[in-house]
Amino acid sequence: MKKILLILLFIIPFGLFAQTEKEILVKLSEKMDKLSEKVDKLAEQQIATNLEIKGITTEIKGIDKRLDFSNMLVIAIFGLFGVLIAVIVWDRRTVTKPFESKTEKLEKANEKLEQEVLLLKEQQLKNINILKKYAETEPKFAEIFRNASIL
Repeated sequence: MKKILLILLFIIPFGLFAQTEKEILVKLSEKMDKLSEKVDKLAEQQIATNLEIKGITTEIKGIDKRLDFSNMLVIAIFGLFGVLIAVIVWDRRTVTKPFESKTEKLEKANEKLEQEVLLLKEQQLKNINILKKYAETEPKFAEIFRNASIL
């Protein structure tokens, strides 16, 4: 019984709405027209999207070119700073070189003078010792020697 009711439920709606082949073809044709319109609209949207993508890619290429130029500019600026620093160091080196050589000469001359002063002090001590020994033998000279406050 249930099966019969189910069959009747399915058959009755189809029987009531039965259409002729011509009507079905007309409806199919209308649906096809609507689908073709939708396809046309989608194609137009796709073309517009493609144009937008092309515009965006050209903008990106322009940005890439500007970034490349900026990178080259930064590299050039750093290069110029490097050259400037090298020139400054070179200039300082050439400026200080004569002073270094003069300083070396003065240091050598100072060392020679210090050695000569040491030799003169040694000679002076020897001379004082000689005069002391002579003063021991000569009383007049010893008095002069004491008055000169060398002892």
